[in-house]
Amino acid sequence: MLSYMSLGNGVRTSSVIANRGEGGQNEIGTELGNGLGIIRSLELEEASEVLNLDLRILSEQLDDDIYDFGFSKSIDETLDEWGEERVYERLIRTIREERPDILFTSFLDVPSQHGHHRTMTVLTERAFVDAADPSVFPEHADEGLLPWQPLKFYLPGTEETETLNFNIGIYDPIYEKTYPQLGEESRFLHRSQGMGRDLPIEDFFQSLNLAGSHVSEEEEEDIFTGLAFDLREYGKTLDNRSWENRLARLQAPWMRWSRRTQIVKVCTRKQYSPYVK
Repeated sequence: MLSYMSLGNGVRTSSVIANRGEGGQNEIGTELGNGLGIIRSLELEEASEVLNLDLRILSEQLDDDIYDFGFSKSIDETLDEWGEERVYERLIRTIREERPDILFTSFLDVPSQHGHHRTMTVLTERAFVDAADPSVFPEHADEGLLPWQPLKFYLPGTEETETLNFNIGIYDPIYEKTYPQLGEESRFLHRSQGMGRDLPIEDFFQSLNLAGSHVSEEEEEDIFTGLAFDLREYGKTLDNRSWENRLARLQAPWMRWSRRTQIVKVCTRKQYSPYVK
């Protein structure tokens, strides 16, 4: 999904990670604890470069309390170790600095899931509201960091909760891979975790659940429904006809290029994928 957003749609995309994986296994050496955390931090940086991501890690130093202390069975256990105020302040700060239109989580808050993953899901859902509230960490304003309201919040979709299901298994002629394949190129760089797998060129459907929204209630066609995706669409939101026309003119050459690129993508994908009708 990160590959599809960043490389496929040219969207500025950030990946926010809580800790550095100090409590996990090491597939490439004997380092554990902080030594493993350093290795995994470097792997994160390399993997993020492949997908052109802004990487943010809430754990700021080696002896940070936001630490991977091993498998956590609950949110309460995780927050007892990390400090709820500490991790939540850093998450809110990150959202206010990055100013995203869309928030995603990678996991659901379900009992079978790792407590660290559940914790970040719950805190992100809360932050979708609180990041826009000036009474939440008001000290940020003293630093010149203003509240920010993300416009959409998505959880992974399930059969019961899915609101969007779309194909990201598109072959990109620029990168000569599909977006899932590009994502796996990034995952291969997480060597200490033994990640990465070879994927064929085929359809790959992404399921999402729109769990929060501050845009119009029109039925979603894609994740960008209701958002100003380019200069022309942004111009339509302005109460200034002159600026609207200027922004439309600026966007026009890129609209022509985008249409040509999309035709290439569709034709190329039909050539390579037997799943395209």
